[in-house]
Amino acid sequence: MLRKPKIGAHRAAPAEIDARAGSLRAGCGRRKRPVTIEFSYHDKENPSMAKVCEICGKGPRFGNRISHAHNVTPRRWNVNLQNVRAVINGATKRIRVCTSCLRNGKVQKAA
Repeated sequence: MLRKPKIGAHRAAPAEIDARAGSLRAGCGRRKRPVTIEFSYHDKENPSMAKVCEICGKGPRFGNRISHAHNVTPRRWNVNLQNVRAVINGATKRIRVCTSCLRNGKVQKAA
């Protein structure tokens, strides 16, 4: 006796989907976030052009931009960094400093 195929029988079972290399699990339609690997061309003591204050270490804050329709997209709030010639250990050096450190007098500017 011939039976009609069940609706959705052409789809693979969840166990078969897991067995395939590189495919997502069944029922998981969201993309997985990429894996971040900590790698730097520069040493930790001499940061290059990162958005980080060299005095207090303040960096960018991350959050979401929410539209009127409640669409959520990632965004970031950067620190207000200024390039300043400052006196460090008796030598004049150009550093990137946030404005709160400048206001609070944590940096002695070079003349």
